[in-house]
Amino acid sequence: MKPVAQTPETVTVHVPFRFAKRGGRKAMVLPTPAPDPWAVWLEWYDDGTIHALYENPYWGGKPGGRKKRATAMLKRAGRGDWKCLECGELLPFLRRVDAIYCNAGCRKRAARRRAKRAEYWRLKWP
Repeated sequence: MKPVAQTPETVTVHVPFRFAKRGGRKAMVLPTPAPDPWAVWLEWYDDGTIHALYENPYWGGKPGGRKKRATAMLKRAGRGDWKCLECGELLPFLRRVDAIYCNAGCRKRAARRRAKRAEYWRLKWP
């Protein structure tokens, strides 16, 4: 016969928050709830089909936003548009549906290239 496990005397609960000054007083700031970026994803199959999958929220909420995101991702992937404009790699699934760069580095490189091109034309055609 096994001995009965002892229940702990204390229970530790972690609540993420921070203190911020608001008008000279300290206020407790809780993190804002955000949508789960991993709840929607794309799957490519060998026969060339692409499926957009999403999970319904566990708390019984309406999955309308996730369904719209999955549909938009599927449309972009079907057009071959789910790629970074700078490096040509696939965009991560956690990026926004209207994202065109895979990370901040690609976005900054593209901005520098646009600025250089604008400067060239500004000097050529005064």
